Amino acid sequence: PSLTYRPAKPTVLVNFGESVNFPLLFGIMLILVALVPVAGTLLFALPFIDSKVAGVRLGAQTYSFRALPRPADGNMVPTIIAALNEVGLNDCELWAPQVEPVFAVGRGASADAQKAARESLRKWRVETPMSHFQGVRKQFNAAGISIFAYNYSFRDDFTDEEIDRGFEITKALGAGVITASTTVPVAARVAPFAEKHKMIVAMHGHSNVNDPNE
Repeated sequence: PSLTYRPAKPTVLVNFGESVNFPLLFGIMLILVALVPVAGTLLFALPFIDSKVAGVRLGAQTYSFRALPRPADGNMVPTIIAALNEVGLNDCELWAPQVEPVFAVGRGASADAQKAARESLRKWRVETPMSHFQGVRKQFNAAGISIFAYNYSFRDDFTDEEIDRGFEITKALGAGVITASTTVPVAARVAPFAEKHKMIVAMHGHSNVNDPNE
């Protein structure tokens, strides 16, 4: 005999025929349930890229990927992560403009427009919550990529608040080093902040030997 369930107004008929081996079915269900955490473990245990060679960590300055087009939503982080994966590197020096929105104006823009764009970038830097940068860090971590350093170049027009904020952003990204292009006077301004935050600032030199300020 078959076991049949009929609702008051039947729309679905469930019929378990005699041919079903219930102990076997129950056993299969238990096995499948048991395999779920195992499958999850195997999935998340897949190895990340390891770009160490003979114990030496190899990585990339993400400025190397500056020619990659910015997506419509402006978020370059997934693009940079994909590029690092493609070249097989799991360590990077993250270039600040690839984390920041674009406020730049085109060539020939008025001085007022340039000033407004610069102020917008400054405002974004000092007011964006640290949770934003922590979120960036999580995306890199999820891909198995380490942010070794943050390339945040201190310019002559940086305010003290903007300089200080660079160190806070670097910490939120999980990096222990700031790399920077700067000038001699600004380097002197940066030094107290490096002491305050107990962080290394690695200066990036340029080849303009005719300018003593470089």
